[in-house]
Amino acid sequence: MKVSKMSVTRCLDELEVTKIDVVIKQGRTSCFVWKGSYEKLFQAALPFMRTPLYKEINPALKSKEIAKCRAGGISALSQYSRITDHNHMTYAVSKEEAKMLEISTISKMPKGEVAEAVVQVMQYILPYGKKGVIDPLSIALALQEESRYDVRIEKEVEKMLKRFSNNISRILMTTI
Repeated sequence: MKVSKMSVTRCLDELEVTKIDVVIKQGRTSCFVWKGSYEKLFQAALPFMRTPLYKEINPALKSKEIAKCRAGGISALSQYSRITDHNHMTYAVSKEEAKMLEISTISKMPKGEVAEAVVQVMQYILPYGKKGVIDPLSIALALQEESRYDVRIEKEVEKMLKRFSNNISRILMTTI
């Protein structure tokens, strides 16, 4: 992922404002340093994070193009955990993919009726190792509302994030 120095500086400035103790400054140089577990960092940063979910669409019919999209929502969580998926598949697309698929022109299910599929239009899609599924952090943020009302979802999201943070720790340890 290519990122400019200015973008990194802005990110570090934003982190500094949150009062989460992760930015160390020495003169004009700023550094990101976290000595605790990534799980604790996630919990500290969670109030400042927003959901990547832009909007959710319930198409009347599931097209072949939609069926090729990556899993999102509960469908994605079910691939990272032991929770079972809904009767319908949830797909995640970026705003750009939504334009290409012409999601806005697809006829939608009337409110209250069950759709064949749910399409989540996301603000961003982060590249992650598991193909055909959005990344665990995006799943957790997109399911925040649902996990408040369902303890099973909340527990599976917590387990998934713990495995995710362990993977991140291992990756960082091998690159340092």
